[in-house]
Amino acid sequence: MDAVDLGMLFFVGAVGVTQVAHLASLVLHYEFHVTAILLGIGLMALVLLGAGLAWIYCKGGTRGGAGRQGSHPIWREHPVYCGIMAVIVLFQIIWNFYMHSPYVTGDITLETVQTILATDTVYQYNPMTGEAFTVGMPSRLKLLILPVLYAAVAKWTGLPAQTIVCEWIPTVVLCLSYLVYAGWGKQLFPDSREKQCRFLLFVTVLYQFGAYAPLSDGMRALQAGFTGESIRALVLLPYVLLVCVQKKWLQAALCVLAEACMVWTLYGLGYNVLVILCVAVIFAVTERKPLKGRGGGPS
Repeated sequence: MDAVDLGMLFFVGAVGVTQVAHLASLVLHYEFHVTAILLGIGLMALVLLGAGLAWIYCKGGTRGGAGRQGSHPIWREHPVYCGIMAVIVLFQIIWNFYMHSPYVTGDITLETVQTILATDTVYQYNPMTGEAFTVGMPSRLKLLILPVLYAAVAKWTGLPAQTIVCEWIPTVVLCLSYLVYAGWGKQLFPDSREKQCRFLLFVTVLYQFGAYAPLSDGMRALQAGFTGESIRALVLLPYVLLVCVQKKWLQAALCVLAEACMVWTLYGLGYNVLVILCVAVIFAVTERKPLKGRGGGPS
């Protein structure tokens, strides 16, 4: 298990903890501030667990990496590439998240977060009208946890909802996306750190100049990173494909559950399921042993 897996498992774990606290509030009819307390306790426990695993990983890497090629940090081996990438990413974060308005056409995440904070309830008031729901929300929508997580962060920090939704969360999502593609660089070029750096630099440039349409990955990364669709496209889908290629099916299954907690597609059947099925079919076809001929072969 490498740093990419640890980071993604922490992310998926945070989604799971949020879902548990969210479902508890729905079933037991907790007010939102109680949900935020439960969620804070769960995430703090997850942070401690993640810190312990990271410490074990770093300690193990130190013991096993002495005297081995590539044992030094990558930024020490290729400071020019890493420096250029750091400048581009820092520019993307400051320019797009802190100096420009996000792309919110057709999205009501911010309004939903503000309604949760204002009413101290979860999904009981219409964020567009401010009136209480008379017949309630569909169950498939009640399961979605991103507005609850964003509202909890806003309540803990005391910052405006817009700061959390439009600045903090897109920053985290962008960094997670680069972490996943760093894993892809390692998968594609396991013996060349220079090529790994070039690959990740290509991804950063592609994001920067690929924001040409509302549905493009560059646009989602730099203008709408807080939405469930963006998290799925930028983080979950590339990671699921990566772990499927590596045959880490447990991580892939956890990402399927995370997608169901954040965004619904085809009323329950998410795109991650389709990716897993396609890769499984490819493996089944390509790894099938050829049948021996019935005649003419050696006896």
